[in-house]
Amino acid sequence: MPTGATLAVFDPLNSHPPTTGNARLDLRAGWPVLDFADTTSEATDFIGIVPSIYSGLGLDLRLSFTATSATTGAVVWAAKLERVQHGVADIDGEAFGAEHATTTNVAATSGAIASASISVPAADLSGLMAGDVYRLRVRRVAADAADTATGDAELVALEVREV
Repeated sequence: MPTGATLAVFDPLNSHPPTTGNARLDLRAGWPVLDFADTTSEATDFIGIVPSIYSGLGLDLRLSFTATSATTGAVVWAAKLERVQHGVADIDGEAFGAEHATTTNVAATSGAIASASISVPAADLSGLMAGDVYRLRVRRVAADAADTATGDAELVALEVREV
């Protein structure tokens, strides 16, 4: 498979709230967005099936986001993946792998899209294979000192690529 091949694309309407601390679904000029607060860590989950083209390499998670009001500062995004192996894993508990984070500046214009990238090495994917069900948790780490953007960060879309 070519490096950088897209494995999945999610938008806010594909999200599932975690048990606590969930991001809020909102609309911005008709665009669905997920609002992540600047004062508390909030998260959302995306559920998918690993496509047959996946060859077992690491993942690059590309987040497209805007800021509700900020035109300066940065957002700290983090993500972790839970493999749900057929016939083995039990979805009654949580078994996420290691969390990975990135710090990305907001766009200089409120409403302009900024792009963040989170790399997840294959070693942290718990043996993920084509056909596995997975849950991908994305969160804003508002308490991190590097998260300096005020107001909500609004997730517009998420692309999962193999690298």
